[in-house]
Amino acid sequence: MFGDNIDDSSQHSDELPKPDETEEQAKKRRERKVTDYWYQEKLRQGPNRRLMAEDHEIYDNNQWQQDNKEWLDSVGQPALTFNEVHPAVEWILGTEKRTRTDWKVLPRKKGQEQEAIIKTSLLKYANDVNKIQFHRSMAFKDQVIGGLGWTEYGVNEDPGEFQVFGSRSSWRDIWHDTLGTDLITMNDW
Repeated sequence: MFGDNIDDSSQHSDELPKPDETEEQAKKRRERKVTDYWYQEKLRQGPNRRLMAEDHEIYDNNQWQQDNKEWLDSVGQPALTFNEVHPAVEWILGTEKRTRTDWKVLPRKKGQEQEAIIKTSLLKYANDVNKIQFHRSMAFKDQVIGGLGWTEYGVNEDPGEFQVFGSRSSWRDIWHDTLGTDLITMNDW
């Protein structure tokens, strides 16, 4: 019959305990594996993350290294900075703010106009409650300055809050999978 020869790969999954180990041993094995992945990413991403931090420092007008500043102070010369990066980045950020768009859901078929209006209203409400356009702009700013910006969308567990949330996450808080190839859904991360 069709499908009888399909191998059940769940038997070989890292999520399940191996036949000769307890659940606690399996949990520790999985934790070690995740920790190993994180250390590999720290080694792989470390040089780039240092450059990203330096890019943010340059944007914030901290362009002198400490030892060079001290040397200039010792010879009586002030460490002057003429920051050309900051105004250029501000121009790009201002352009993003001026070109923001609003939600507009269009019907796929005739007769679905009312559903599209309701969906548009719901998306606008979620956007207003979560101030998503501002979070998106902050993530864009991270992306323009350092090359990487993140937004997070999900379901809020707090019953007193709006159920759907959206926010910006700092690139400093996220270690992404550099070996992942699916950059849209991130299913292989």
